[in-house]
Amino acid sequence: MINYYKILDVPPTATQEQIQRKYSFWSQAWHLDKFTSPEDKKVAEEKLHQINRVYAVLGNEKKRQAYDRQMTKTSKQYQRGRLMFLFVGGGVILVIIILLSLFFFVPGTFNFLRPAATKAPTIALLPPTATPTPSYGIGSIISAPKDGMTLIYISEGEFQMGSEEQYNVESPLHPVYLDAFWIDQTEITNAMYSQCVEVGACEAPNKRNSYTRERYYANSEFDNYPVIHVSWENANAYCIWAGRRLPTEAEWEKSSSWNEESLTKTNYSWGDDFIGSNANFCDFNCAIEPKNINYDDGYSDTSPVMTYNASSSFYGTYDMAGNVWEWVADWYGESYYLDSPYKNPKGPSSGTYRMMRGGSWSTADEKALLSAFREGSKPSITDANLGFRCAQSP
Repeated sequence: MINYYKILDVPPTATQEQIQRKYSFWSQAWHLDKFTSPEDKKVAEEKLHQINRVYAVLGNEKKRQAYDRQMTKTSKQYQRGRLMFLFVGGGVILVIIILLSLFFFVPGTFNFLRPAATKAPTIALLPPTATPTPSYGIGSIISAPKDGMTLIYISEGEFQMGSEEQYNVESPLHPVYLDAFWIDQTEITNAMYSQCVEVGACEAPNKRNSYTRERYYANSEFDNYPVIHVSWENANAYCIWAGRRLPTEAEWEKSSSWNEESLTKTNYSWGDDFIGSNANFCDFNCAIEPKNINYDDGYSDTSPVMTYNASSSFYGTYDMAGNVWEWVADWYGESYYLDSPYKNPKGPSSGTYRMMRGGSWSTADEKALLSAFREGSKPSITDANLGFRCAQSP
């Protein structure tokens, strides 16, 4: 039988969730829109047909059980057949050895079987068929193997960074060129972070409560909420464990504010105008003062990731305005934009504060939710309104 587990690249002991994730990964990797030449599209189409056929069996628990039983039965039949082959084949091989010995070492034996000498034909070797390398573009996603995070692809190219309309620390508005990169679709959740803690690669948050909830971290009720009370060092350690890194300030801002189709920058992740219902910020239901009583999102502090579908950016990232502040890789530089590099800026080489982006549930000032807004804090600081997301180079 064909080994479906080998085709999908999962072990026979894989859970249904692992099988679904691997199927999603291959579906994206071999999506026809990623290939241009007819030859590559044909190969990709064959691959998609193959993994769809495999997933139709392994993705259905009853069909998978029947397949596993047949695999076990086939394996037993193979072992019995192998033993029979060895027994019968051994005798045949012995007879062949005797005949070959007579043929080569006893003169005159089997002369009628000896062929006339002929010139060996020349065989032209065909070059191996190249396997097309998947190409990515707007809308491409992959699943991270360590924590299951969905990563969004951000294409290489120029975008406009900063702002002329707010504070001096955000000016001037200037062009920046970034290589392609991947960035987490959402903030890192409690459930994801706990995986790193369990294997000893991360320190647990220094507090297990949120601002209004006594049991927040390590409580299944809040698994899908952003992890908080983590320092910059904690966030950096997690991204390294996950095989990723913290995004640069420029990568974060492009993911939040750039529209690659119209080549325009938006003030907020969803557009130019402030819409209070698009973000978890300090509104009527907020647990602290000051707050904006004109809106009520129903949350007194953090909310589940991806709660605000209308607030996603052009690329498909969520919660880049509000919910929790997000650590980024750069050191804080108040005048850094005046002479920052055009290509792949990474911030000052040293400093006292690390950058944070995006505002949080405790932010009442809508200006702090702007995609260009910059804030710094000591890297050792932890808070109930501070989390992070990761990025990855191709």
